[in-house]
Amino acid sequence: MKIDLNISFIGGGNMAAALIGGLCSKITSNVRINVIDLNSEVLRNLAQRFSVTTTTKIDRKIKNSEVFLN
Repeated sequence: MKIDLNISFIGGGNMAAALIGGLCSKITSNVRINVIDLNSEVLRNLAQRFSVTTTTKIDRKIKNSEVFLN
């Protein structure tokens, strides 16, 4: 069963990557998952691995998320 929640991760470390791996395509679409982190290399890696949206600044997608994970 998929859910239609927008989920944002504050920080893109190992725990976020593990959770994203479990959520993508199983629980929600990867286009509904956003990651904010200051490390652009971490963001690039997550975007390549999971095709999630990444950013270094709080933007509209982050602000409009229903679920925040830190």
